[in-house]
Amino acid sequence: MDPRNFRYGKLGIFNSLSLIMRNEVLALWQNKGLILSMSVQPFLYVVFLVNGFGALAGTITYHGVAIPYTSYALCGVLSTVMTAQMSQATYRSTIDKQYGLLALKITNGVRPLEYIIGMSTFPVIGYFLEAILLWILGALTGALAGIPFFGLAIIAGVPVLFFWTTIGIMVSSLLKNYQQRDLFLQLVFAPLAFTSPAFYLLDRAPTYIQVIAAINPMTYQLSFIRGVAMGDFNLTFFLITVILAVLCLGLAMILLNRMPLTLQER
Repeated sequence: MDPRNFRYGKLGIFNSLSLIMRNEVLALWQNKGLILSMSVQPFLYVVFLVNGFGALAGTITYHGVAIPYTSYALCGVLSTVMTAQMSQATYRSTIDKQYGLLALKITNGVRPLEYIIGMSTFPVIGYFLEAILLWILGALTGALAGIPFFGLAIIAGVPVLFFWTTIGIMVSSLLKNYQQRDLFLQLVFAPLAFTSPAFYLLDRAPTYIQVIAAINPMTYQLSFIRGVAMGDFNLTFFLITVILAVLCLGLAMILLNRMPLTLQER
């Protein structure tokens, strides 16, 4: 019998979410090495990259406002650690698919939306851990001087985070093995990260980078986050960010709803 016939059991939304979220929290807690790595990365970014380039760049003008380069770059780091959580979502959903856990969850009543939200628990916790450390380091180093609403920017980054974690889940669902997934992350995600204005000023970049950045969703997401951090809410960037997240979520739900369910990935 087609395993799709078993979809939508009787777990319910609350039971589905609590089950998946609890498993994801336990998985993260048991991975002490990853927690340590997440704790070290913000320190390396701020101490060596942000402050290193900040010593050279000094003060810059962003949207007509003079701010320290360190403040500008700190928002770029926030975006970088946020989008990097896509790999965590890919890793966790890959394990589910490889060992048949995805099939078991769906056949027992976990719906696609509940699965996506639940599987985002792991990267969401990792994101907030790194973001809070960035906030503390930014305060200690003075990088928060030009971005008084960095805390709000962290919260504003949640829809951006869901966009990337949802892509990570889709990548895991579409590709068949670790090699293909790793290749996708290297060939697609790396160029997106490098062409977004995380650490450079877009209006000073070469024309070809500006062209690529114009079709890069990270450009608009990062502009939205920077605007919130500076107290300059931009409705256009907000709508683009939300629309991208909703469209990606809808696509992922359709994909999970139609994909064949197996107890072992070949």
